Amino acid sequence: MEKRKVLQNKQMQSQAAFTLRDYNAKAPFAGFLPGIGGKFGIPTWAFYVNRGQGICSFGTQDKDHALMEYLPATQAYQLANHQGFRTFLKIHGGRNPMLYEPFQYARKNPLQIEQEMTVSADRILLRDHNPQAGLETTVEFFSLLNENVGGLMRILTLQNAGPRPLELEVADGLPVLLPFGLEEDGLKNRRYLMEAFMGT
Repeated sequence: MEKRKVLQNKQMQSQAAFTLRDYNAKAPFAGFLPGIGGKFGIPTWAFYVNRGQGICSFGTQDKDHALMEYLPATQAYQLANHQGFRTFLKIHGGRNPMLYEPFQYARKNPLQIEQEMTVSADRILLRDHNPQAGLETTVEFFSLLNENVGGLMRILTLQNAGPRPLELEVADGLPVLLPFGLEEDGLKNRRYLMEAFMGT
């Protein structure tokens, strides 16, 4: 937790927040976004870690109503990069296209990629700046308020940060969503049976 500041970002303005630079390489930590839906909304909970794109589980009510499997922090640190939200980019320009996945940890970091995670009271903002590709990727997570459905909102933004135009191919999303009605007990204790039902 390098420094505490007030962000200039419009959605986070006037909220105390902290920013972690190079968050994937820092000591692991976890937390929950508040399960607040507003006066007329449906609360949604979200569990996050400082790995990958942050969110490793979310749902409504409790763990039996998860849309992403609830994992304890020790497993979430290891699996958030693979089972959480992911973004794959194919960047055209020059002779060979560049394949790049923002928000992943690069131990040696030859591309001098800058990554930041900003956590405030009700949202998470991640930033990945790749100077070689001339691309800045940001993703923001927050709960949907005052609507008759519960939801975790996610806004992905790709910004050209270089001198030349970019042509991109993008694949983005979650590898797995749990179907409605699948309770945690079945997922933990009868996993293969539940997976067979999901595939039927």
